[in-house]
Amino acid sequence: MSDNTGNEVAIVGGLSEFDFIKASKENKGFTQNESIIPFTRIMQPGSPQVGTMPWITPGVFMNLATSKVNKELTVVLVNHMWNYTEWSAPAGQGGQFVKDWGEYDKGWKELCDKDQHDAYQPVTKEGHSILKARHFYILTIDEIGDFERTIFPFYATSLAVAKSWSAMVQYAPKVKTSEGLLTPAHFYYTYIMSLEEQKNNKGRWFRPKVTANIVDNKYVSVMEMPNGKAIWDAAVKMRDGLQAGEFRASSPEDEEGTF
Repeated sequence: MSDNTGNEVAIVGGLSEFDFIKASKENKGFTQNESIIPFTRIMQPGSPQVGTMPWITPGVFMNLATSKVNKELTVVLVNHMWNYTEWSAPAGQGGQFVKDWGEYDKGWKELCDKDQHDAYQPVTKEGHSILKARHFYILTIDEIGDFERTIFPFYATSLAVAKSWSAMVQYAPKVKTSEGLLTPAHFYYTYIMSLEEQKNNKGRWFRPKVTANIVDNKYVSVMEMPNGKAIWDAAVKMRDGLQAGEFRASSPEDEEGTF
């Protein structure tokens, strides 16, 4: 059994394994509103979480729900979609979260002049900022096969990285089946997410980098990972749950910090 850092933990306090297993199997399920998928963010020099714990430093990925940090992630992609959020001030001016428009771009466009509709970072007539992002719903996998569902948002300059990853998934090696060559489910192949430091005269920041997980010139499938079948099943369940509306993303209201 492992804790949220992936370390093995023992049953403590004299509790028998029988009682532990019996009680665990009788856990009550969660409602739709409780089935929230947390975000994983890049810790930047100005992130409010930096320094709150010794291991939370600039240049790491952090799951905002578990506070788990990693410098590199092995992931499978389950789903992806555009997302638009409204903030009370233009980018970089400390705006507070106003509204999550989801994929509904017509809603925020009604608040803007037409020349702002295709802007890099649109500004509404009230001076609010619209953040355009692509949310990638992923499972992160550790070295022993434990996994977590999370959302990684790509926005601003990192949107180019999202586009590159999309192309990797679209043109990944096809698999021979009885129905011919098929492009596999997004989550069949694994990918590596790492970070690249960027600098200019205004400071430094970290940008995501995504590469195919290739060993000996071969794409590594999820089935070759420790606990691979369980990860595959979790990805199928997550994909189907997203399509059925059984899961929802954590709201920016639930997150610390400002845009």
